[in-house]
Amino acid sequence: MEKKYNELLETTARLEKRIPVLEEEITQLCKENTALKEENTRLKERLNLDSNNSSKPPSTDQKKNNKNPKVALSK
Repeated sequence: MEKKYNELLETTARLEKRIPVLEEEITQLCKENTALKEENTRLKERLNLDSNNSSKPPSTDQKKNNKNPKVALSK
């Protein structure tokens, strides 16, 4: 019984040592996630720019894909 108790104490001590390391990792990942979300937002905004909402000339506008192109019916 004492052997199991000692094993549990060792396991608990080992896990408690990992807590600060994991907390630091979580903090770093949260910061990275925030930065990536901000970059994603900026890039999406850039993708949505065209000659109507920026100083870009109309010739640089990309044509939007028409999801339902009209198909000429042959008679």
